[in-house]
Formats: sequence, C-alpha cells, structure tokens
Amino acid sequence: MLRWLAITTMVAIMAVMMLGCLHDNNEITVFAAASLKEPFEKLADNFEEDTGTQVGLNFESSTTLRIQIENGAYADVFASADPLQIEILRNKGIVNESYVFAKNELVVAISNNTNISSLEDLANQKLRIVIAQPGSPIGKYTQEVLLNLNNMYGEDFYDKVMKNVVSEEDNVKSAYAKILLGEADAAFVYRTDSVHTKFIEIPKEYNVIAEYEIAPITPRGREFVRYVLSNKDVLRGYGFIED
Repeated sequence: MLRWLAITTMVAIMAVMMLGCLHDNNEITVFAAASLKEPFEKLADNFEEDTGTQVGLNFESSTTLRIQIENGAYADVFASADPLQIEILRNKGIVNESYVFAKNELVVAISNNTNISSLEDLANQKLRIVIAQPGSPIGKYTQEVLLNLNNMYGEDFYDKVMKNVVSEEDNVKSAYAKILLGEADAAFVYRTDSVHTKFIEIPKEYNVIAEYEIAPITPRGREFVRYVLSNKDVLRGYGFIED
C-alpha cells in the first residue's frame, strides 16, 4: 500500500510537470475517474458542439488525479469515483463545492474461457484474479466487498481469494484489460466497465455503491459541471445508476 502511494505520488508529480506545459487557456480541463472515460468523452464532444469551447480530458484513478491536483496540475473540473478524494481537496481549500451526479456498483468480470460460475468459485485454487490497487477507489471498494463476502462464504474466503490475485492494477480500466487480453480469469470492476465479457452479480447486501462527485475547481469549470448535471441521460446510457 505505502509502496503504491509512493510510486503514485512520483508519477503524479511527473504528470503535473507535463500537464502544466500542455495547458491551453482556450479549453476547459477536466480530470475524471478512469471509469468515466466513455460517457465523459461523449459529454465533452456534446459540450464542444453546443458551446464552441474545447474540453481537455485526463482519465486516471481518482486518487492519482487528486494527488496531481494537490501538486499543482491545472484542472478546471474534478470528477471522482470516491467522495473522499473531493473531501481531501475541500479540506485544503482547493474545492469549495461538489455534487453527486452518478452511482455505480461492482461486479466480477470473467473471462469467456473460464469455468467460474459463482462468486464462491473465486476461492478455488490456481485461478488468476486481478484487482486494482487498494489506494484507488475501485481497489478500496473491492476490499470492502471481499470482506463482506466472508459473511456469506466463511471467514477465510477473503484470504483464499487474495491468494489467487496475480496483479493489482492502477485503475479499473487496466484491471478489465487483463480480462480482455486473456491474462486473467476474473477481475473486480464496475458494472459499467464489463461490457465485452460475462460478469457475476454481487448480492446487494454485500456490494458497495460507488458515489461519483464532480467539483468545479475554477470559475470557468462551473459551466461544464452544470452541463454534466443537466445531461445525466448520457451517463444512464452507459449504465450508471441514477443518483
């Protein structure tokens, strides 16, 4: 965990330097959670068409994006898959207002070539399971779900599943890519990400609902925030839950 945070911080600082050089005063810069990639690309295209203002998008783990902003990366808007990341920026005076605009839930994406048919199967030996780093929102939620599932499958379920973990990725898109590439049998992802493979539902009483918050960081960012809040049909079209 600490090693991941140290690496993430170093990468974030390097990204800050690059983003600072690339900033264009004629566009709105939006930092958004990796799981928002498809709907935010659509929203950005629509916004540009409706207003004539260009939108620059930066997608990564919400934790990584928050660290980049803390270290000086320019952003007009921050859309996070974890309200905690917004709260940290609020406590530092970087963010003053934020809005919940969507929700998501976890599923287990499974390879088309695996025999996994239930959550209980994840504890079987010699499986290749991929999760995200625990410092990322999806990684944190995965840990919560696995601990919750101990109540369903026994107190050693978490440990058995974690023994099968072959990779901890930086964000949910990277975790899901392992399934698409045939490098994993199962991965914990958001429902909205598992669009090209089968997935297993997690019972609601053991699942975690991820709340997405969006915050303007600069006055000009408010225009894009208002646009997102008034065009939630785009998010619904990509499977996000109504807030």
